[in-house]
Amino acid sequence: MAKAYSDDLRRKLLEAHQQGEGSLPQLAARFRVSVSWAKGISATLRHTGRMERPPAGRRHSLRRTGLL
Repeated sequence: MAKAYSDDLRRKLLEAHQQGEGSLPQLAARFRVSVSWAKGISATLRHTGRMERPPAGRRHSLRRTGLL
């Protein structure tokens, strides 16, 4: 299985996007990640307000509480 990207990488990409340093596709190329991953973490930030990865194995309970 592929290893998850670090929270540090997530934070750097999201902060760069918030500071207007480029579009998600441009930043995905800059940070050498997929565009879909960049869009996914951006959506997670919008839904949860957190830049860090959601806790593993708790996705279903987050849906019930309205966080996802």
